[in-house]
Amino acid sequence: MVFLLKKTLNDYFTQERNKLDHIVALEIGPEHAPILRNLKEYLKGRQIEITYRGMSYYFDLSTYWENADRDGLELMGKDKPEYRPDTTKPFWYRDFAKEKLIKQETNNDGIQSVFFPWDAKDLPYPFEDNYFTEIHNHMITDKIVRTTPEEFQPIRPTIDEYANEINRILKPNGIFFFTNQGHFFNTYNYHKHHREFTEAFKKQGFDIAFISLLDKEVKRGLYHFTHNPVHVNMILLAQKK
Repeated sequence: MVFLLKKTLNDYFTQERNKLDHIVALEIGPEHAPILRNLKEYLKGRQIEITYRGMSYYFDLSTYWENADRDGLELMGKDKPEYRPDTTKPFWYRDFAKEKLIKQETNNDGIQSVFFPWDAKDLPYPFEDNYFTEIHNHMITDKIVRTTPEEFQPIRPTIDEYANEINRILKPNGIFFFTNQGHFFNTYNYHKHHREFTEAFKKQGFDIAFISLLDKEVKRGLYHFTHNPVHVNMILLAQKK
């Protein structure tokens, strides 16, 4: 099913969230965390439980720790440097993520939230099946999914593997919201990748609720969900059956 929404994306998410008594959201992205801010706005005046998980991908983990020192390790719940994970070990992020998730110690303005860094190199993600009611991945998919021949990106999951993993951890009727930006989907190939991502999620049984490449009205709604919507040229909103 493909249809165009006649309302803003924020209105659409509000409508879907109003059906729930517990929102469990995953944000895969950089440290900007626009989905957490969006959930805080949604929470105002409502009685609803919200759980947020932020998998923050850093292009250079050494830079991440330098920034963490500078920023007081804020995103890590102010962890002390001696408790940093050993990033030389295979699958270090998954073990570290599980440790963070078990602690569940961070309350962020009424939202139970956990952030952790990760390297995007291995599956599965550190979550149970059918865990999330919504999953967001904005502006960094070119860094975490293999879209070129294997010899260029041998350590990243393929588009089909990525879609399968999103399907695994998303609840029935859950929503997956994805955007990407111009430096990845250039004029020559973004139509090709748009089709590949769309077909991958259709094969997983998703309804494609909304697709837009350069719709100005929709892009205004992106301010609620990503830090730099002016650069977005691919949008996919899909719902698991």
